[in-house]
Amino acid sequence: MRYLAMSMGDRRGGVESCLMHVARGATARGWDVHAAFPPTDALAPFTRELESTGIACHPLDIRESDAQRLYWDHAGPTLELLERVRPDRVHVHINWALFALPVLMACSAWGAPTLATYHLGRDDRPPTPAKRDAASRLNPRVVTISAVSRHLGSLLERLFGYSAVEVVPNGVEPIAPGWDTLQRMRADARLSVREELQLAEAERVLLSVGRLDDQKDHARVVEALPAVVRAHPDVRCVWLGEGDLRPNLESRLSELGLRERVIIPGFREDVRRFLLAADVFVLPSKYEGLALSLLEAMAAGAPVVCSDASSNPETVEPPELGLTFPVGDAGALAARLVEALDHPAMMLARAERAFAKSRRMSLHACVERTLDLIERTPSDCA
Repeated sequence: MRYLAMSMGDRRGGVESCLMHVARGATARGWDVHAAFPPTDALAPFTRELESTGIACHPLDIRESDAQRLYWDHAGPTLELLERVRPDRVHVHINWALFALPVLMACSAWGAPTLATYHLGRDDRPPTPAKRDAASRLNPRVVTISAVSRHLGSLLERLFGYSAVEVVPNGVEPIAPGWDTLQRMRADARLSVREELQLAEAERVLLSVGRLDDQKDHARVVEALPAVVRAHPDVRCVWLGEGDLRPNLESRLSELGLRERVIIPGFREDVRRFLLAADVFVLPSKYEGLALSLLEAMAAGAPVVCSDASSNPETVEPPELGLTFPVGDAGALAARLVEALDHPAMMLARAERAFAKSRRMSLHACVERTLDLIERTPSDCA
């Protein structure tokens, strides 16, 4: 079977990682696997990584845009790609719910059975009547809709009128076979990361992983930090990521006299080692689909404090597996962080339960469920 996986982002993120994992799973099943995404410099290493495993990569010359002309013009390049590859199955990985409708319309018109996996959506960006109408015109005998969380599935049904959205939660690779082994790994990582960052052994690390942009909302951590430092002078923040808001965040930290409290190593390949070394993992996002970094933190045994945005409560089941705070509320975030630092034994117990849940949300199971869904996608109209 010839399988085509598509994504529309211009840089590598969680969506692209998911595409890669599913594409590799399809290769393992013996499928003829192709992938297509915008030909940007930022995605060049991603292209090489896919091609090194025998996956054929194709340029998809579209860009994310709010401009209506550019938006609807995305159907043309998609049809050209479909004619060139002529797949038996198509899998469209969608970041912004509103962005991919012309791509899905092209797949629906061309007739190849298509699975559309939505990775992100926002309550505050409802579709225009024209886009909702376009969604209603997708041929249900061709296009199957899936989402990475129950929250996102419900959002798609409400905003677009989709029915019977399949929910296939993201998965995570296991780090350790059991909790005791993980604790030994965490002790080793704690020492090595503190040595690298020149931190005292007693200093406690609040770790965040993600782009420094509006969605991830590191600004809320900045505003919460003075209260946290007053209660726990031994605390340091470590942010793994880069983004357009870095200068603004650094400037605000300097105004508060807290610049030395935050270390920003940028993007790192060894994220897992930092997760293992973290005293608390902090995810202040304004919205998510199902945050891969949150699952990875749970798999690494890191105690979690996150916003109550989107699917985060669905993932951490507060207060069983972690603590949550209302989106955008710096005071509430500060209180939760102080609580977590005040009660490390209680947070460790939550982290152990979260680790057990992460073992049930395996990456292998996610990939296999996705591939099974692709195989079940109707083909009588192709």
